[in-house]
Amino acid sequence: MAGFDKAGKDTGPGEGGYLIVKQQTNQKVVFDYILYNYNIDGNILKPEHKQLLDRDIIPFMKQHRVHAALTGTASKSGDREYNRQLSLGRILRVKKYLLEQGLKESQVPGPDIRAFGEDISTSKSNEDPFDRAVRLRITVGIKPYPIWPEIIVPIIITADGPRLIDPPPKSDPTPKKEKWLIRQIFGQSLSATFGFGGYGFSVGVGAGPIQYSFLIVNQKTRQMMQCTFGGAGVSAGLGTSSGGIGQVKPGFGPGGGVSITGQSKTWDSFETDAGVGFNDFNGPTTWTEPAGAGLGTDFSVQGILHLPRAGTIRVTTGKTFGTPGAGTSLGNFNCGGPVVTVNPVK
Repeated sequence: MAGFDKAGKDTGPGEGGYLIVKQQTNQKVVFDYILYNYNIDGNILKPEHKQLLDRDIIPFMKQHRVHAALTGTASKSGDREYNRQLSLGRILRVKKYLLEQGLKESQVPGPDIRAFGEDISTSKSNEDPFDRAVRLRITVGIKPYPIWPEIIVPIIITADGPRLIDPPPKSDPTPKKEKWLIRQIFGQSLSATFGFGGYGFSVGVGAGPIQYSFLIVNQKTRQMMQCTFGGAGVSAGLGTSSGGIGQVKPGFGPGGGVSITGQSKTWDSFETDAGVGFNDFNGPTTWTEPAGAGLGTDFSVQGILHLPRAGTIRVTTGKTFGTPGAGTSLGNFNCGGPVVTVNPVK
């Protein structure tokens, strides 16, 4: 989601301004600023947001040796992981705009990006315009690239709150081929199903749209990009009938459902021919998931991407909640998000 522009439901003009922070802050903090009232389910900067950045932020940052730490938030409505991805998309578009206006990467550093989604909201409302926001903390100093950059990856939202994902393993300094790492970060599918059940078990076949998001890292250049697969899928699954093992009356009928796949805990490695870049991942793609038993629990599988130029890639998915099963999807793979070369944590 972070890689695609989403207009969302209109909520009127974009708002923003300086923030007065009550708690004690670091003495190096110059000021806090907020852009809020993003559209519901939208990640695009509104014209009013750009005007505020042009007036209050960009001139100041060009005249002083400071950098901006960006924090994205979302309202409480919707899925928690979806909201985190939505807030990340808002952050990346603010960063992209600041860089287009002449600021340097060292003034909007990757390690200072935080996408919290709904997790730090204190509002009683599910749709508070102040939650649909990006905050900028302007701090003294800049963060230039190190000679040997390492990767810092986004935050994962857990039951205990936000924390950093464990970084991928170190790269081989002399690769003979192009070496990559991939991690699935979110997936969802909507399906219309038709099933048959009886004697304690049920079998279903479903069809509907599917979307998965991935992080892909080039181990040689240490660059990272978010990519998205979207297409139409056909799935089949096996589960227990609602009446349990003791049920003996067979039956059949239509249905529908949704499944959500959370973030994987695994960085999967793969190789391509030398010279393959992020743009070579774009194009028609097949995504296949092996058969699984949907018994009302959650589970992880290893899916397979078939890309024309990059070849076959095996990807460990996160746990799926909903109505999972065997699935094959035909669609497009798009690495349309910004390329991020990130600095080590200091």
